[in-house]
Amino acid sequence: MQRLVPFALVIVLAGCTGLGREINQAMPEFLRSDPGEEEMMIFRQVRQARDWSQEDLAEQERQVAEITRLRSEGEWDDAVDRIEDYLEQFPVSTHDENVRFWRGDCSFRDDQWERAYEAWREFTLLHPISDYSVGLTETLYTMGKDFLEGNRSSFFGIFSREGVGVRVLNNLIESFPSSPRAADGQWLLAQYYLEEESWAEAESAFQFVVDQYATSEWHQPALYYVAYCRYRQVKGVPYDPRKMREAKEGFEVYLAKASEGSWRKEAHDIALEIEGLRAAHVLSIAEWYIDQGKPYSARYYLMAVMTRFPQSDAASRAKSLLPGTPAPEAEVRPSGEGGQPGAEKPIGSGKAG
Repeated sequence: MQRLVPFALVIVLAGCTGLGREINQAMPEFLRSDPGEEEMMIFRQVRQARDWSQEDLAEQERQVAEITRLRSEGEWDDAVDRIEDYLEQFPVSTHDENVRFWRGDCSFRDDQWERAYEAWREFTLLHPISDYSVGLTETLYTMGKDFLEGNRSSFFGIFSREGVGVRVLNNLIESFPSSPRAADGQWLLAQYYLEEESWAEAESAFQFVVDQYATSEWHQPALYYVAYCRYRQVKGVPYDPRKMREAKEGFEVYLAKASEGSWRKEAHDIALEIEGLRAAHVLSIAEWYIDQGKPYSARYYLMAVMTRFPQSDAASRAKSLLPGTPAPEAEVRPSGEGGQPGAEKPIGSGKAG
């Protein structure tokens, strides 16, 4: 089994990225590396410092001095090449943290932002606690924001890089979840999905802000947008009313918690509109039963509209229909709101009131 260790090591050193995990899961079960204690043991073994000879240590110092010189002279591309050589020769050393950070920094300064991101993604994996972290969160936020706003493109400006921005900000949030920029980055992602009208993704992103960043300035606005994104997913009166209900509940939460919120009027107006949609949905069930010649069930839903949504247009319509639904000889049990019309069961005989 010793021959399997290098292959497992490759999976671990793939950066524990999404691709690495996909490859790992695609392997046969006897080769698969579970992301648990065994994987972390291999990772720690890789990170253990080696006993370098005096000649090795001297060579490390010489190469680091050369890299430092190239950086000071702004020779960013050459510095990256020297860093790559150094890391291949000395994958673990006392200079590892600095050198790996410099690799991303040189690429960033050389305007090679995607290459910088890849370098820093590896850096944060290997050095999750670092003196560089505060400055790095600011830089990652700047990069992600610029990519998302379409300010960076490739191939003569034809291809945008919004997807890179999504990856950069997700890495920021996952690597530094407690940093102030994590909340800012999550808000940017949510706004991006909102502008793309990807309502389900936007709802999830705003909900993450609500759940994880209760003290952030984005918390109350996110409450509104969670409800708004649910509202935009409502397909119309005939469909499942669950999303209508969830949207209305979301606006009610916003109105209750954001006493001075900027969108209180909008939230109130949309909540009223949703109530009208919910009432119309129940009325549509009543009308269906009328068409099917099932007056008891129709009366049940007409009364439900009038009782639950008394101020709605649907309630007025239900009131006008109610006298025209004669009481049947056999009573039936309605299936309930949101149930499939026609799923009725006799419950006895008598006159409906």
